[in-house]
Amino acid sequence: MAYDKIWNNIHENMIWGKYPSEEVVRHFLGKYKHIPFKDRKKIKIIELGCGQSNNLWFLSREGFDTYGIEGSLEACKKGRDRLESENLDVNIYHGDFNDLSGFKKNYFDDVLDNVSLQHNRKSEIKNILLQAKNILKEDGKIFSVMVSDKTDGYKTGDFVEPGVYQNIQELWFKNRGLTCFSSFEDIIDYFQPFKDIVVDKKINIENGKTLEHYIIHN
Repeated sequence: MAYDKIWNNIHENMIWGKYPSEEVVRHFLGKYKHIPFKDRKKIKIIELGCGQSNNLWFLSREGFDTYGIEGSLEACKKGRDRLESENLDVNIYHGDFNDLSGFKKNYFDDVLDNVSLQHNRKSEIKNILLQAKNILKEDGKIFSVMVSDKTDGYKTGDFVEPGVYQNIQELWFKNRGLTCFSSFEDIIDYFQPFKDIVVDKKINIENGKTLEHYIIHN
């Protein structure tokens, strides 16, 4: 789907988390802990749907050459303002990550998605990942976090297609537009272009409600 303007309204009216997700910190610091800080600028990482740049803020501070694409102009502005105030050099592009044709082929070492891809239809997720594969170097890697169909709130709201709902009025997905709840089989299907994919799970329980995510990486 084309970029949903609801995200600009969301970012205009709220301050997003200032700090990176726990999964992003654990993954990238663990993966690159053997790389000296002075050499990390050689590693190019792009985030799809970077929001107000909390993850980019972290990655830039850790020395990586950092990029992001975000559809919300308001989120881009808030992210840039914060990063510039700390003299962090990050490349933020305002645009719809359903179209990655503006980026060079075979350019990035890592693609990061932290619960952004899940706000698309399943066919669009597959198309975005094909494009992501194209902008990665031959040995490039991907890290993605996506909500599972074992999460409370699944099958509520307005039906769009199997696994996909919009106008959900409860829990974590209220006023978040369209959400795709994926099965394990869906995840394997989406990530076919990538070699050596590992699929982990993280389950949070808040006030008796379950939020389950797949954590996909290679």
